Amino acid sequence: MYLRKTLILTLAAFCAAGAAETETEKTPAPAATEVNAVLASVDGEPICLGDILPVTRSAEAQVFATRSGQERYDAVREIRRTAVEDMVSRKLIMGAFRRAPFEVAEDEVDRRLDAFAEEMGCRSRRDFSAKLRSQGNTIEKMREAVRDQFIYELAVYRRLRVVDSVTPREVHEYFEAHRADFSTPAKLQLAMIQLDDKDSGFVKKLAEVDSKLAVDPDAFAEVAASYSTGPGAEQGGVLGEIEEKRLRPEFAAAMPGMEIGRVYGPVKTADGTVYLKILSRTAAADTGEREAAEIVRRKIEIERRAAALRDYVKELKSQAVIRYFF
Repeated sequence: MYLRKTLILTLAAFCAAGAAETETEKTPAPAATEVNAVLASVDGEPICLGDILPVTRSAEAQVFATRSGQERYDAVREIRRTAVEDMVSRKLIMGAFRRAPFEVAEDEVDRRLDAFAEEMGCRSRRDFSAKLRSQGNTIEKMREAVRDQFIYELAVYRRLRVVDSVTPREVHEYFEAHRADFSTPAKLQLAMIQLDDKDSGFVKKLAEVDSKLAVDPDAFAEVAASYSTGPGAEQGGVLGEIEEKRLRPEFAAAMPGMEIGRVYGPVKTADGTVYLKILSRTAAADTGEREAAEIVRRKIEIERRAAALRDYVKELKSQAVIRYFF
């Protein structure tokens, strides 16, 4: 199903949300006062910053590796704005279901719950329940989230089930118009340790980090978790996969040769002093029209569904009271 990826992201965000409730936010934010802010409301139901941060955290970490200053502020704001709009759409569609409910196959909900448990590495409901509790959630709440996602998918599918088939000519024309989209750029998996040089203990911490990394570069993730004040610290400083050409200039300049596994730094930046490590690299590659045909067809279908979904949400918005506070 074309909304499968949405399901995984939504449930992964749900898991992260429970553990993040008492966590001090480290991701670059437009303003510290926004941490508990209400960003929007749908028929009086609020959407808070805490609701969207689990969904946006990964994208925000990648922005840190490619932009700085006002550009990063604007990019993070746009990521969060998009997440708010997605949540508004979801609430509208779920509201439409509550007004006109349809039958939901509960056995399919259970099947999806079990599948998600397997993806989390759990072999039984007991293991799954224990893992959820360690993250501040429960299996009952997770089942409710899975059920809501299933209802959302069904509601969208029932509305959009009629989709015109894509012709070979349309595939060809789309490929020619978007040829660059099917050329995979060179990418790297980047990790970072950031130290706050305004911290009173900065000199001591810098010396400790420098010493630990000099002795064992493979301890990068452990050191990041202990010392870093930047995004991704809890995940060993991993910022995600970044296109090489989009790296911040000061990061690119600090990593001549871009050797996998080598630790670069310390590097002075406007955000603090950082150490960088390339975890992996993917070479650039081109894809021909024949190889890309199935991907192109799916892209066209997704774009058509997205257009129909926008029309549906627009219709629902006209019947709702929506307020934005940002």
